[in-house]
Amino acid sequence: MVDSMSVSSYLPTNAYDTTRLGVIIRDSEVLFSESRVECERTIRGIDNTLSANASLIDPDSNPLEKSRTIKFVAIDGTRDILEGQSHARLFAGAYAVCGSFEEKVDITEIERGCAFSIVSLPYKILTSGNDYETENAGTIANLLMLLSEIFVALDYSEKNVDMILLDRPLCGTLAHTRTKMADNSILKEMGARNITSKIKIDDLMPIFDTLCKRLFIDSHPEPLKIQDRYLSSDDLMYLCRIGMEKLFQTCRERNIDLIGITKTTNDCSFLRMLITIHSIENLSTKKIRKIFSQIDDCRMLDIWIEPYKKIVCTREYDTALMTIMVDESKTVKDIGGGGVAPRKTIVRSYMSFGLKNKGGYVFAVERLVLVDEKPPVLVLPDHSEIFLFTIEGNTKQNTIFHILKGMCTGAFPEALYYPLPLALSHRFAKSNFDYVRPRLKASSYVFGREYGYNDVKRGFT
Repeated sequence: MVDSMSVSSYLPTNAYDTTRLGVIIRDSEVLFSESRVECERTIRGIDNTLSANASLIDPDSNPLEKSRTIKFVAIDGTRDILEGQSHARLFAGAYAVCGSFEEKVDITEIERGCAFSIVSLPYKILTSGNDYETENAGTIANLLMLLSEIFVALDYSEKNVDMILLDRPLCGTLAHTRTKMADNSILKEMGARNITSKIKIDDLMPIFDTLCKRLFIDSHPEPLKIQDRYLSSDDLMYLCRIGMEKLFQTCRERNIDLIGITKTTNDCSFLRMLITIHSIENLSTKKIRKIFSQIDDCRMLDIWIEPYKKIVCTREYDTALMTIMVDESKTVKDIGGGGVAPRKTIVRSYMSFGLKNKGGYVFAVERLVLVDEKPPVLVLPDHSEIFLFTIEGNTKQNTIFHILKGMCTGAFPEALYYPLPLALSHRFAKSNFDYVRPRLKASSYVFGREYGYNDVKRGFT
């Protein structure tokens, strides 16, 4: 029999043993510092490889020739959840700023537009695929925000715009949609069908338009409730996919540049692209693999360009490399965790618009490949193809890079080395959020009497 006193003697009595905490923190910092130095050394060791796949650019250069005025729209979303005792009230919306760019952003002609929805949902909402599983309010709110952004982007795509800027990745957005409906989806009763290559997306747009009008235009008290049933997260993902497919189609038809910019990402698709190329060409991947195991694309590029005092623009590559890669055995491996990015549709690159020591960062930039483009392809060992642009001669990317760089005016902190239109749309979204939230919270207390013990403790603040 184990003596309980001897066991408890191992447990410290000091709840705040600062000496032990200090030792752990000190030793972990030493290990981290050593690991970072080694990683930086390895990055320097593949300098030639990086130089062959990314351009170092003088931050003061501006080779973009004066051209026609570019009409742009930038869209950002916001969402919030107010949880009560019996239901949750969701707020989600998309906020757009539209203007023109000719060497600089004309802030005197900025137009604004938005679409938002307020949805009150009981906590007991069943998923469309499992009668024993309830929906997550956060998932519903995120999908409503995504749907509102797509709805706004579609509206502007029908107008005279040349560029649509989204504060989200295009490929990652597709990953949060679905082409198939659940077996008992309420949308089937409205005529919806699984999205396949044989289905014309225009045939499904009446369903999309009807439900988006109900959510974002009409003042409906229960916009997600159809025939005594609530739309599930699966249904909203399906609606988002209809909207994304239509947005892609419209941008291709009207030659609109659809661009998604990601401020923070842990993606390593650029490193996977390097491993893929080296594996196909029978080159060593040892150093790239070492970096791949320690750091992501953005941080790796930040470290590489810092001593050069330059900004960076990498070559464009197919976003399929976010879910596949070719390993050293020349095998095409699926690494998407179950999802597969579409091939020959979206290309990705990394860009920075200011030096790191002045507040600049590396961003991931994705864009839809348009019909008139003829991108070079890389043939994989399984004979499939993906897009892979060269670092030189990519006129389209060069133009977009210098337009985005020209939009970085630094008018306020959020726009420091970040495109001003997206910074303005972000401010538009957050200011509206700050205006709406107190009213939603007050209405819950006054009308819904939705307060509980925690509200009493904090004085309804």
